[in-house]
Amino acid sequence: MLNKSPRRHHEGGRLIKTARGIFSLAATVGGVSLFGATMATAQAIVPQDCQPGTTGPNAGSTVPYIGGMCDLGSVQADNLGDSRASAISTDGTVIVGRSEVSGERRAFRWTNDGMGMLDLGTLRNGNLGESEATAVSADGAVIVGRAEAGDANPSGDYDRRAFRWIDDGMGMLDLGTLRNGNLGESEATAVSADGAVIVGNAATDSEQQAFRWTENGGLLNLGTLTSGNSGQSFALAISANGEVIVGYADNGTISERAFRWIDDGMGMLDLGTLASDNSGESVAESVSADGSIIVGRAEDDGGDFRAFIWRTQMQDFTNLMMSFPVLANDTEIAVAQQQFTVGRLMDMTCLAGADQSCLRVDGWLSNTGTTTGDNIGEGNSQSATLTYGRGLDGQTTIGGTLLIKGTDLGANSFDMGGTAGFSLWTEYSETGLARTGWQASAALGWSNGTADISRGRGLDNVMIATGEADLSTVGVSAILGYGFQQQDWLLTPSLSLAHFETRRDGYAETGGDFNATYDSLTMNRTTVTLQLDAERTISETGTLLLGAGFEHDLSADRVTLTGTSDLPGLESFAVGSTLERRETRGFASVGYTHDLGNNRALTGTLRVGQSAFGNEPQVTAGLGFSMRF
Repeated sequence: MLNKSPRRHHEGGRLIKTARGIFSLAATVGGVSLFGATMATAQAIVPQDCQPGTTGPNAGSTVPYIGGMCDLGSVQADNLGDSRASAISTDGTVIVGRSEVSGERRAFRWTNDGMGMLDLGTLRNGNLGESEATAVSADGAVIVGRAEAGDANPSGDYDRRAFRWIDDGMGMLDLGTLRNGNLGESEATAVSADGAVIVGNAATDSEQQAFRWTENGGLLNLGTLTSGNSGQSFALAISANGEVIVGYADNGTISERAFRWIDDGMGMLDLGTLASDNSGESVAESVSADGSIIVGRAEDDGGDFRAFIWRTQMQDFTNLMMSFPVLANDTEIAVAQQQFTVGRLMDMTCLAGADQSCLRVDGWLSNTGTTTGDNIGEGNSQSATLTYGRGLDGQTTIGGTLLIKGTDLGANSFDMGGTAGFSLWTEYSETGLARTGWQASAALGWSNGTADISRGRGLDNVMIATGEADLSTVGVSAILGYGFQQQDWLLTPSLSLAHFETRRDGYAETGGDFNATYDSLTMNRTTVTLQLDAERTISETGTLLLGAGFEHDLSADRVTLTGTSDLPGLESFAVGSTLERRETRGFASVGYTHDLGNNRALTGTLRVGQSAFGNEPQVTAGLGFSMRF
């Protein structure tokens, strides 16, 4: 079960104020801060006394606390003892919390007006006992918390009671309880921005339950998530406008669940959990100013508590944040895959004699296995190319190649579907069809596809946000080689240089609770390849083809996604890929060509190469028909 007390009491050192104010950033939820509580920056220097009314830690300083903290002191006359800040006004001029006075905890109000700390007292006669301030209104005028009030309780017990304090000289106002006779305990945990609505929990005749307090309406019992409103509930936070209250409550199944309450007559809304069967427990700890976003912690399928964020449904906040670097990784894989396609497209050439044409039709299947450690799924593609060339003078052939391709990147965020491409090329052989002596080629290639992009794929408890964008790559390549006979082998070492530019259009997501808009993305890569090809005639109609080499990236841009989103903490972002790129990649191929006669042939090829990302090789198998006429 969750801790029944919504606030744990920690002993603390002196409270501190930073140079940039004390940030109103938030209740910590599973290690993630979003809205609400006080936070201070670590420093290496010794804290200094605060000088109220000045701009720095020393009187007359013009430096606004940059790089350091200042000690607000304590309520005690000797300025000793522990103190702890709980909340701060919007402009940072009023801080509230608790401070030690003669061994007891007392609520305080600290102002930056030269007055320092003010002991807010208690609800007991003689101003005895303990108290603690837990929240403050936006302008610092209204402070709420809990204080001992035993003298006002007919039972004689020193009950802690919710209080409201305003600077009217009247001291604390006891907000009472939900129990008959106004008996028992209560505490205030949060207050609206204007101070008009206070929330907390108070004793009923049987349990502690969440309340909402207004000056005209007094305490309103918010009930629980059970059918008979039995059990306990605790209100922990309220929106700035006072309309949305969050916390946790019994739900009738021996579980405590995060709730959202609005004044619509419907009562509490159970926000659920992160478990697939909606079992387990959860607690809502903070809410955005407009009440639309709630954060807290909830159990997942493994029974672990995870930070959640809720707008229309509960999502795992850590996984939601992770969806952006995962998308960056998937973008990088999709770009690498398309650049590989354009590289292969520019290699699709043929050689013809003078005033002769050449034609080839090729089909390719490609597979890259799963790399679990990098969350890279299996990728598959099928492509077909049609190549035509015209011989000019027995040495030079010019032509073009058309491509159609289908791609399945598995669990990748990019669903490329069908893509198209073409290349223009020229091929030169010093000895023509004999292919000895100097060999050279140059090509310009292009491929384009429309990607359906889904952010959040493969991540538990993340709503999928979708978008659509064109992904296109332009490539240019030049190859220089030299063919020579070595016994029965025709050997051709070659060196090639290729440059690729890939562009992904900007796009906007829809479908998620937290959508993003992405700027356009351009990535360039320049690669040099050293290769050795070998051919040997093994029969009257058969030729064995072997090849091996490596390619090396002279430069390769890495993906950085930039844009804006409505996810708190990621309003504008620049998120880079976390994948490790293999800059040098080896490859080898084996093939066989069967002569069909009349300048026609069938060729089968198997190529295995290292992938740019992941541990699994990329395996490509091809079958082609060629002819000259």
